[in-house]
Amino acid sequence: MLRIFFLYMLVTVVINLSFDHQTYPQVSLAFTYADQHREVEVAPLDTFQIMLPMQMGNGRQWMFSASDHPELKLIHQEMKDVKPLPGGKYHQIFTFQARQSGFTMLRLTIKKPWKDNLEEEFKMFFNVTSPYAQELPQHPEMGEVALE
Repeated sequence: MLRIFFLYMLVTVVINLSFDHQTYPQVSLAFTYADQHREVEVAPLDTFQIMLPMQMGNGRQWMFSASDHPELKLIHQEMKDVKPLPGGKYHQIFTFQARQSGFTMLRLTIKKPWKDNLEEEFKMFFNVTSPYAQELPQHPEMGEVALE
């Protein structure tokens, strides 16, 4: 009986160690493709998701370049099925965390990995503000950013 108990404990420990236990901050905002070109104000350490439609099996996927956006950090990415069929609809979900104050244009692009030309892009503008900031950041395309 004691051997069975120790075997059970060993199996439980091995199973628990084999799963990904990484936790992510709680998401405070969620955006979809309909929010394209929207300007949003977030605070440092706010966490938000962007959910974009895609179709599996055609080689296309949304991509994000982290080096373009020091104000935002991609902390998780996943696929979620809408219709679990071959070639069915999926959502590609990006989870970001605001890291430093500033104004940035978040740009996600979709293309086939073996081609150079972009097929589509998704843009949103994020103003990461600190409660201690004295002046508003400037952006050449948007002019002065106004707090609402």
